[in-house]
Amino acid sequence: MKNTSLNDDFVFWFILVDIFLLPYFNIVVIPISFFVILFWVITNRSIVKYSLDYNEIVICTIFMLVSTIWGSVLNSEYGVVGDNIKRLLQYSISFEYLFFFRYYFSKHRPKMKKILYCFIIFVVSLAVLFQMNPTVYSSICSLWNKGNSYIASSFLDSVSYGYTLRYGFIWTDQNNIAYALTGIIMFILIFFKNDFVEIILLFTANVYVLFCSMSSGGWINFAISWICYFLYKIVTIKRPSFIVSRKTFYGTILIIVVLFVLIDSGILSQFFDSDLVKDAMERLENNENSRTEIWLRILQEESIFLHTLIGNGSTLIINGVSRAAHSGHLYWIYAYGFISYIIFMKKFFWFGIRKIWKYIPVISFFLCFTMNTMVGEQKLLLIYILIVAYLREVDRNECQG
Repeated sequence: MKNTSLNDDFVFWFILVDIFLLPYFNIVVIPISFFVILFWVITNRSIVKYSLDYNEIVICTIFMLVSTIWGSVLNSEYGVVGDNIKRLLQYSISFEYLFFFRYYFSKHRPKMKKILYCFIIFVVSLAVLFQMNPTVYSSICSLWNKGNSYIASSFLDSVSYGYTLRYGFIWTDQNNIAYALTGIIMFILIFFKNDFVEIILLFTANVYVLFCSMSSGGWINFAISWICYFLYKIVTIKRPSFIVSRKTFYGTILIIVVLFVLIDSGILSQFFDSDLVKDAMERLENNENSRTEIWLRILQEESIFLHTLIGNGSTLIINGVSRAAHSGHLYWIYAYGFISYIIFMKKFFWFGIRKIWKYIPVISFFLCFTMNTMVGEQKLLLIYILIVAYLREVDRNECQG
């Protein structure tokens, strides 16, 4: 495997630090690495042009462009032009990240485990702050994502109207972090070496963030993903090992001691008796906002077959009313048409990996796309593109080897 240039290494690690840890760009809500990837694409046009994904991505983008123009003209009275163009640019630039990541992973296998752990620590730390002091949490999130007024308005609504305040990391939708964190944890567990202590810590972090986000779909995804992971471990284990490393031994003892202290001091029982956990469980049991009802309403109001070739742009206007699809499948078809949708799904979800267990990290993102759109959260989309590029190149190199 060839070494990449120093410039490529810099671009790669800068992008990772940006999408996992840095704030959005202040003036316009875009990743800071947007300018870096744009420069890389311009200076490496030949690499992009001869990429395996190039032709299909170009066709997909053309249908997206035509849909954006058509929808902007058709629904111009609703003021959708700006948002339609913004989303088109967002998705187009996201495709450029795919070109770079696939090129980079074809040359090198970077050790990403540490930065993935940094992201998880960041997510959990903000979740703890959210539970302890929602006001400070809201202020910090507003600094990280100044263009997102939803975080601040959610806090105000919870105070003024008694709405349940949910943890959403620095992102717009609280459900997104619930799915994303599980997917990233599955990626770590499947593709990197982990000892028993790490698995326990990752499991604990996953459960804690799910309680804070209060995402019903997140819990379903959590159950499916972890069951698949344990089945994978059972099937692939060759023989039981009775050799315990020093790190695992001392780590296990530490976990037992901490657990004993938490139980004995009453901290654990206080947490499970807290309003946070009660609200999360109540929302899980009484989730009346059925996604299927929303989907059926959209399908009944406007036939999906009207969008066989093109859609009406990112902002879905149906019968004169702006609709949130709450499903990436419906959103993409109504926004950009069936042809664009098929190409998008092939590139990001049906990409022909030979070993089915490699799809385990994809489950979380597929369910997020299915139940919660996902693609509108820029950094979440880029994180998933990173994982997709890694999976595809690992599989491709194994087949060639």
